[in-house]
Amino acid sequence: MSMKIRYKKIIRSTSQDVEVLIYNILVALNKPGYRITKQTENSIEFKDIFWRADWNFNAMKCIDGGKFEMDSKSKTIRFSFYLSPYIDIFWNLFSLTLVVIQEDFQFLYFNLFFVIMFVVRFLSNRSLAYEMMEQVVNSESIRFLETE
Repeated sequence: MSMKIRYKKIIRSTSQDVEVLIYNILVALNKPGYRITKQTENSIEFKDIFWRADWNFNAMKCIDGGKFEMDSKSKTIRFSFYLSPYIDIFWNLFSLTLVVIQEDFQFLYFNLFFVIMFVVRFLSNRSLAYEMMEQVVNSESIRFLETE
């Protein structure tokens, strides 16, 4: 059982072919370091590479995971995405453990910081998903433009 906070799906109509959309999705997912977990002819699932070495605030620029689904008959693309709060829960429990072990309540300030960072990540995830969807739907594929 995985703990995920799911957002409302983003649905867009598009005139692009499924092949172009898949290529655009792969380009969009290749940039920030996502890992594709499942790919079919009309869907792509991905996750963020959680343990990669990266600057701490770059985690704010990544969606934890999601799924793109293309429907060629209705010419729509659906993007469902989620936020996984595991790292936030871990850091809050770690700081609470330090409060108990050290008997020093100053470590509770860290909890406030981690809660604020979670709220910021929760709010920024939605805007990042809309940006990613716009990039996929509105960008022209270089590979397909070169073949014309």
